[in-house]
Amino acid sequence: MLFRSKHWKDQFDGKRFYHISTDEVYGELHNPEDFFTENTPYDPRSPYSASKAAAEMFILSYNKTYGIDYLITRSSNNYGERQYVEKLIPQIIYSLENNKKIPIHGDGSYIRDWIYVKDNVEAIYHLAISGIKNETFNISANNHMTNLEVVKQICNWYNIENFAQNVEFVPNRMGQDIRYSIDCGKIKKTGWIDADGKIHDWKDYSGPWLSSLARQKRYRKKTQQLRNCDVTVTGTPEIGQYVTLYLNDDNNSDSKSNCSDELE
Repeated sequence: MLFRSKHWKDQFDGKRFYHISTDEVYGELHNPEDFFTENTPYDPRSPYSASKAAAEMFILSYNKTYGIDYLITRSSNNYGERQYVEKLIPQIIYSLENNKKIPIHGDGSYIRDWIYVKDNVEAIYHLAISGIKNETFNISANNHMTNLEVVKQICNWYNIENFAQNVEFVPNRMGQDIRYSIDCGKIKKTGWIDADGKIHDWKDYSGPWLSSLARQKRYRKKTQQLRNCDVTVTGTPEIGQYVTLYLNDDNNSDSKSNCSDELE
């Protein structure tokens, strides 16, 4: 997309390149009182986070060299319906429902800031229709939990008191960061209301789904809103799927105006 924006610049004039990144580009924290801001230097500690930092740097370089406008968001750990089963929360649910031990890396003390994926997409959409450009924003719910605390929370959904008997500690992942914590004060100043800071119980989620025709109609309407705001979204595939689901969601259709209305 960046290559195309350079060579077909007349098609991209006035548009913004929206990249969905991750809080992992900051590295790790040890002090529980510390947090990352948008001005914290890059310190990626895994190939994945290094690739995300590199993508951001490419975008910034295209802005400086070719004048491509951009938005970058760095989200904390996402969870929600349809997430890949190898991720922590769906893995816990799968293990409990199939009478298997829950595999936990290391000693389970690693801390992450969990945000419900729909809350993250609300923030992404909020920025997309805001008209803001050439800025980077953190997105989080200030919901810090160790992996074992997450296990305990989900075991409560199943009325399991002794969560420890369902846990199996496995060798640590390579390059595992101890703790992430980001400050999302900057995006709050744009009018975004942050998430409620708790793990939502969605294990029994089953709808309701709108008819295919109704979903397509609402999708086209909201997609046109993004087009009116001149936004091209790239980044994490799973979050991209939820951008699509968010556009399809009937509950959001009446609360979203077009770009020009949002700016007034």
